[in-house]
Amino acid sequence: MPRQTTSSPYQIFMLGLCFYVLATLAAQTVFQLSENTIAILDTADTAICIAFFLDFIRSVIKAENRPKYLLQ
Repeated sequence: MPRQTTSSPYQIFMLGLCFYVLATLAAQTVFQLSENTIAILDTADTAICIAFFLDFIRSVIKAENRPKYLLQ
């Protein structure tokens, strides 16, 4: 399977979500946030985790050799 050398908008979006999650984790660790803000950030984090999981499932389904894909 040839390697993709350019990033699609979807991959860039997923990378942006990764950075968002890391930034919110850092903000919750460093700053004293109100309970409402923490609840909003936790809800967004849960939604993003679901999106990551669905992306993983999609990737496994689309993989030509699933066991090899999972072991890479």
